[in-house]
Amino acid sequence: MKLLRLNINKEHRKFWFLIILTVIFGCNQDEELKYNLQSKQVIFTQNGDSLYLLGGVKVNQLDLLKVTIHAKDITSDSKPSEIQVFSIPNDGNGPLPEIQMTGIDSEGKFISSLPALGIQTINHKATLKFISKFNDGEEIIRTFLILPVSPFKLIAPVSVFALIDNVSPITYTINSGNASVDKIKVRKRVNDDGAISEVAGNWGMTGVIPVQGKEYRVGDNVFYQIEVSNGNATATSDWIKIPVLKPEGKYTYLFEMFFGGNPAKGFVDGCWAGVQGGKSFINTVFNYEGASGGTGTFDKNGWNTLYTHIVGSTPIVAYSELMTANYSSTVAAVGSKKDLLTPQFDAANTKNNKLEFYYLCKALGDKVNHLKVFTTTDNVNWTEVANLAEQTTWKKQEFNLPPNVIRIKFTGISGGAGNVQYNTYIDDVKIYGEF
Repeated sequence: MKLLRLNINKEHRKFWFLIILTVIFGCNQDEELKYNLQSKQVIFTQNGDSLYLLGGVKVNQLDLLKVTIHAKDITSDSKPSEIQVFSIPNDGNGPLPEIQMTGIDSEGKFISSLPALGIQTINHKATLKFISKFNDGEEIIRTFLILPVSPFKLIAPVSVFALIDNVSPITYTINSGNASVDKIKVRKRVNDDGAISEVAGNWGMTGVIPVQGKEYRVGDNVFYQIEVSNGNATATSDWIKIPVLKPEGKYTYLFEMFFGGNPAKGFVDGCWAGVQGGKSFINTVFNYEGASGGTGTFDKNGWNTLYTHIVGSTPIVAYSELMTANYSSTVAAVGSKKDLLTPQFDAANTKNNKLEFYYLCKALGDKVNHLKVFTTTDNVNWTEVANLAEQTTWKKQEFNLPPNVIRIKFTGISGGAGNVQYNTYIDDVKIYGEF
């Protein structure tokens, strides 16, 4: 018995299967076997893979769709007389008008960018329709779904805290497939109705976008977006939403300053020799205004930290750490004044704002230094909130502040006692508010 071996093309398996079933179950020996075989073969491949097996075709937004069409009449081995290509884009609300495509070369290769297919965003898609026309008048129609793939991989923080110094980074990676990238931009806006601005930076294919919480208010939503473009297309990420939350706990420090220890980094002015900045969510640098009215030398004639360790054999102990800021009574003339100012801070998001510091000032008879404390809401006009004189032991001073306060000024006034132990001392300055 001779066995007949058939090499059956995948495209024709279903037809042979029907033929065999017809022969076995549907025909008598005397009946004539009648069937029609499709004589046209049309196969589509992308990177060597059949589009039939792939189902929907996924293409990177920045890359190109490349399809090779293998079409012929298997009875005569002739190619189609014409191949037409149409794209039927869909913007998510339904199909849009067909777009007739061009550019099929002699080898049957079709190349197109996604925007040319009508796919403008990651939420669009398109149905690609190929019509192969043969000389005998037969037309073979094949359709495939084209789906865009985002080039972005983003990891965003869940939230960021307002007012306090905390950076939550957005990390990103851009995959452009086989295509190069020309430009990368990062945009930002605050809240839904905020103006969109471009974020400066040397952005690459991978990177980190810092989100600084203290730049925003409680209840804000900060949005970031990345845009990448090349000669094929422009891809834009969805807006990345980062809620701005209030810090944990009841209070937040708007400003905090300790004195003592080693000089802090960043204190470039000579007036701050020996001053260690504590943690500060706004700025750790006071501004010392000397005789010239500007930032002056922090010396024995005004505010200083030079006479807080030992006077003769008597230690002068700071309230905390090793040093404290003090205003001289030794050399400064009686009645002379000098100011020490906090940096400007934002108290608009807190309520029941308070100023707190520790104070010490001993008197020599009727010779006593004074400390006046002022607040301002505009950096021009100052309101006095305290006039302190003798205080023989360290005592915490606490004052309520107006809701729109932006700065505090300490004014030292010499009483002319002539000994450093009668200086005016302040330590652990804190400005805080309640959420």
